[in-house]
Amino acid sequence: AVPRGDIGIVSASGTGLQEVSSLVARMGGGISHGIGVGGRDLDARVGALGTLAALDALESDAATKKIVLLSKPPAPEVAQRVLERIRRSAKPCIVCFLGLGENRGQSPIFAATLTEAAERATGRMLARAPHRPLVRPEARKVKGLYCGGTLCAEAELIFRRKGVEGDFIDLGDDEYTRGRPHPMIEPEIRNDHVARAMADAQVGVILVDVVLGYGAHENPAGVLCRALRKDKIVIASVTGTEEDPQGWSRQAAILRDAGAVVAASNAHA
Repeated sequence: AVPRGDIGIVSASGTGLQEVSSLVARMGGGISHGIGVGGRDLDARVGALGTLAALDALESDAATKKIVLLSKPPAPEVAQRVLERIRRSAKPCIVCFLGLGENRGQSPIFAATLTEAAERATGRMLARAPHRPLVRPEARKVKGLYCGGTLCAEAELIFRRKGVEGDFIDLGDDEYTRGRPHPMIEPEIRNDHVARAMADAQVGVILVDVVLGYGAHENPAGVLCRALRKDKIVIASVTGTEEDPQGWSRQAAILRDAGAVVAASNAHA
């Protein structure tokens, strides 16, 4: 649940759209339109048909002053087609195509993370959480257990850029959801994975996401906390706002009470 404003989003990523719009809202901005075009729109077989149509729509919309484009790693030739179209746009565009090489010397404005995309769209910086936990040297393995596919992909890219290894699982992938609800709807699916990571002496840090909103589980943090122990570092991000039915601060408080560190965003986590 986000306020209306002048930032339009075109996204081939469901959780990317949720993360950026929520961060924009938490930094005092608002959304004119959030247009989801489907995760395969920037695939070579589709060729960005939805993205290009959405760009045309937002360009002609008087209420939209800036446009943000989001995607998991796109097909390079399709990304190039979209970038060529953006360079003809009369409105400022911020592009976060995860994994795409950046060229900051030209228009549009590139963002390396979803957080940076929201910051560049609002012209504000997201405040970092002050607490940074210390990891025991004998337990350096990082386990990422994600409900949001794009949040998982973003975390993996951040680790790769820093030259740090981690094991990241998108529990919303078809492999885990065939015949059962998506973990944003029923987050219990993650708890078995969390329990195994908790019991693994080599795992020093567990990374998790909690996604709020209409249609999501009524208390995802509460379900997750049933699997947490305070002797293992858990770093969480909460995608959502105070206006969501679950309430961002209420969910963050539940996680903190269970011993988790709550970061300001997925990229900060």
